[in-house]
Formats: sequence, structure tokens, C-alpha cells
Amino acid sequence: MTDETEDVGDLQKVALLDLGKRVASGTFVYFVIWLTISFACGLQHAHRLLVLVNALLFLLVALLRTALLRGLPALAENLFPLARAGLIGIILLSALHWGVLTAMSIHLASLAGIRMPMVIVACGIAGAAAGTMAVSPVLRYLFPGALLITPLVAVLLDFSAANALIAALSCIYVIYVGTASKVVNTDYWNALTNRLLLEQRARQLEELSITDALTGLRNRLYFDAHFDAEWRRACRQRQPVAILLVDLDHFKRVNDSYGHAFGDQCLKAAARAAQAEIQRTGDVLARYGGEEFIAVLGNTDGRGAAAVAERLRARVAGLQLQHGGQPVSLTCSIGLASVVPATPEHGFRLINSADQALYQAKRLGRNRVETYSAEAAPASA
Repeated sequence: MTDETEDVGDLQKVALLDLGKRVASGTFVYFVIWLTISFACGLQHAHRLLVLVNALLFLLVALLRTALLRGLPALAENLFPLARAGLIGIILLSALHWGVLTAMSIHLASLAGIRMPMVIVACGIAGAAAGTMAVSPVLRYLFPGALLITPLVAVLLDFSAANALIAALSCIYVIYVGTASKVVNTDYWNALTNRLLLEQRARQLEELSITDALTGLRNRLYFDAHFDAEWRRACRQRQPVAILLVDLDHFKRVNDSYGHAFGDQCLKAAARAAQAEIQRTGDVLARYGGEEFIAVLGNTDGRGAAAVAERLRARVAGLQLQHGGQPVSLTCSIGLASVVPATPEHGFRLINSADQALYQAKRLGRNRVETYSAEAAPASA
């Protein structure tokens, strides 16, 4: 249920940002068209204050809309309901403003000179919205209504043959716009849903390609790429980087004694135990081989890495495993190497140093942590 909710939320955010891009080009259209009609019809002479006040209102709303569109991505990410309400509200505000002016031109004889241009523009904007704003289930209904409801009311209040014709044509047009926007809305949301599904599948496939199927840890392919990037970063910033090479002790004996199925359970348990100690952002634990795990710790010197390694060793040794009701002990040996890289190349030498330290831990009795002092060995840098 949580994943489905997140998917719906993602779809809504994408649709809102798409809507913002679609309406951006029409931000100042009401302001420009109002001035064009006013001056072309000579309205500024008889109703200078009306022209000026409404021009300023259109301009103010356009500036507010511009500011909202610029901050829309961040606002949608952090306060989505507010972002959606703000964008829809400011779009409807301009439409309603134009509808009121159109209604005034129908109802007031002194504004009859701009009646037809105002009605034509209202219908034109409503038609354009059928494609532009149909992505919003709310705007596809409310936007034509905000534009045309007040002119229709004005027609009913001042009924005449000409106004009746305007009303009839407007109703037919609204029906057409609604039908067209429904098709666009359906096609858009189907395409958006399919795109999201494809992106999810791509992410899932990518995740599978870098994940070890048995333990759920990152696999060696991922580790190699991550370690190379971490090594180069440490080289640029002159920071230490550490490697822990972890090997389960006597694991072949576990497989031979209890079977591979139980051996797999041991690997999973050991992986979970090790991952519990490798949780810092940027640190990565991966399955390196059959019973081997490897961890890269960024900005970590030998002392810090040794503390992590010892906690990891103790956690694995503390696992309470049973087979057939009998307790089974599991331990690990860890080889550690840390260095401040001097060159972007030869990061593999740090892994070799950790491998030598692991061999030393095995030789000295297992279930222990041994450190290779890479700082004292320039060849390992």
C-alpha cells in the first residue's frame, strides 16, 4: 500500500510540474490581450480607469504566477498540496477575471464595443485549455467554467436574440471543449502511468544487476565501480580510505557438515550482521566471493576501521545459529588496510594489502582482526 501511495504521489508531482510548464507561456496573455482590445476599440478614452485598474490586476497576477512557477519544483517536493492549490488557484483567478470582464461587456451598454472580442477571446482561451490544462482533472472542468459562467449569467440577465445565440453557441462550445479535454486527459494519464512503470522496471533491473541474489548485499560489479570512485575521491581530497576483507572461518566444513542449504542461511545471517556495522552513508559492504565480504570505508583511518572491524567480528561471532536443534558456531577473520591515496591509480593494491592482513588473521588462529599498515608501505599507495 505504501509503494502504491508513493507511486500515485509521484504521478501527481510529475503532472503538476507538466502543468506548470504548459501554462508558463500564457502567463502574460491576459494582460497583453486586454490592452490590445482596449486600445483597438478605443476603450481607454471612455473608461480609462477601468482599463488601467484591470491591466494592473492582470499584470499583478501574472507576476505572482511567474514567481510561483519558478519555485514550483521545490514547493511541489516539500509542500505538494500547497503547490497544487496555489497553481490551480492562480490559473482560475485570471480566467474568472476575464469571465467577469466579458460578462460586463455583455451586460453594460457602454462596453458593447468590446463585447465580441471579449467573447471570442474567452472561447479561444477555453479551447486552448482543452489541450493545455486537460492534464489536471480539476482544471479541465473548472477552467472553462471560470471563463464562461459569468458571461452566461449576464446573457440570462439581459436576454435578447443576439445574446441567446451567444449563449447557445457558448454551451455547444463548452460541451466540445469538455469532450476534447477528456480524450487528452485520458491519453496523458495513460502515457504518464506507462512511463512511470517503465522507469520503475528500469530501476528494478538496475538494482538486480548490482545486488547479490543470496545475501541481498551489493555484488562485486557494484563494489568495483564504487571503490574506484571512492579511491579517486579520497585522492582528490587527501582523505584516508579503508578496506575490510571478511572471510567466514571454516565455512567449507559448515557446508560439508550441514549441507549447502544451511550454509546459505549462514551466509545470509553473516551478511545481515556485517551490514549492521556498515551503515554510514557512503560506506559499502559487498559480497566479494563465496564466503568473503568486502567493505570500503571512506574518510576512515586505520584506527577507526579497526574499531568497525572488531564490532563486525564480534557481531558475527555472537550469531545464534542452530541446525537440527544443535547450536552452530560461526566466526570470521578480517583483514584491514587503510591509506591516504597519493595517486588515482593502483587502488587494487589496497585490496591486496587487506588480503595479506586477512591471510595473517587466518594464520594466527582465525576469529580475529589483523591490520596491514599501508601507510608504512608506499608501494601499496
